Amino acid sequence: MRFDVSWLALDAAVFIATVLVTGMAYRYALIHGMLDVPNERSSHFVATPRGGGISIVIVFLAVVSALFFGDYIPMETQLFYTFLLATMMIAVLGLIDDRMNLSPWSRLSVHTVVVSAAVFFLGVPTVSVVGLMIDSPWILYPLTIVALLWWLNLFNFMDGIDGIAGVEALSILLAAIAILMITDPMFVLIAWMELLAFSIIGFLCWNWPPARIFMGDAASCFVGLILGLFALCAAITTAMNVWCWLILFSVFWVDATVTLLIRIYRREKIHRAHRRHAYQLLAFYLSRLNLRILSPEWLRAYAHRFVDVVLFLYNALYLFPLACLAAWLPEWAYAFALLAMAPMLWFSWQIRRPQSDFGGLL
Repeated sequence: MRFDVSWLALDAAVFIATVLVTGMAYRYALIHGMLDVPNERSSHFVATPRGGGISIVIVFLAVVSALFFGDYIPMETQLFYTFLLATMMIAVLGLIDDRMNLSPWSRLSVHTVVVSAAVFFLGVPTVSVVGLMIDSPWILYPLTIVALLWWLNLFNFMDGIDGIAGVEALSILLAAIAILMITDPMFVLIAWMELLAFSIIGFLCWNWPPARIFMGDAASCFVGLILGLFALCAAITTAMNVWCWLILFSVFWVDATVTLLIRIYRREKIHRAHRRHAYQLLAFYLSRLNLRILSPEWLRAYAHRFVDVVLFLYNALYLFPLACLAAWLPEWAYAFALLAMAPMLWFSWQIRRPQSDFGGLL
């Protein structure tokens, strides 16, 4: 016997379950000493439990699996198992890395295999640039694999202050859901996006500055990959073309790419942890404001909150309208993507200038 699923009740259940499972992860991390101890490259002051984002993985995959096998979400079997196996493998690898500190090359090897297999089963979208349609699989398959690999890893790299990864993922999901509900309301993965959004909100109850627990590699890699797979599937079958997703992803990928290029130019070891991303520098400068009221820990928390709120508002008020325009005017989508990148490129350059106004906050 089957019952209609109340999506509002299900969303609430996902939210509550994620809050509870994150609390269990918090207690487990304390008991087993799974703490992120601060060092000179850290953005936090006290040892903080890590790995709490595993709640997102557990709750989300459990719910979507129950919905799939209960036929509440009609979906092609190949699509479901591609998402399930790819994201599970990445999450398990992240769990192992959280405990054993795998080498960068071993992680990249597994990432490459998983992403390549996912792209092979899902396919690739065509790309239009200045009126030129690129549809050659010899170009698109390698390009898609490299793009997904970079997005998966940079999402992990960018999880550097309290709440930042959750806020970015939530911003992307809400924007994508809004656009797809207008352009392609029957797109099957909208339901998945909605459930993931509520799971992330539940985790943010613990991760909001000052964070009581960090996300961890397992969840950050999981969220990064599934966002990339959402983008891939939507770009193939809906009006949300590749440029729409590049616009929504632009804060993270521009900041991470600029930072990587600078570190390569300076001949730094790019796999080493650091706090040289533009958003980290902004949080650092803000946390050094001498208000003589708050402790350094609360100054850091308020600095992180400010960056998170600004990120959410920037995504909602600037990038979301550009992504809408890219979906509705696909012939001009590349131009809207350039408009999306420009402010972040300027900010990434400006905040690193020694004479910048940001540095003057010190």
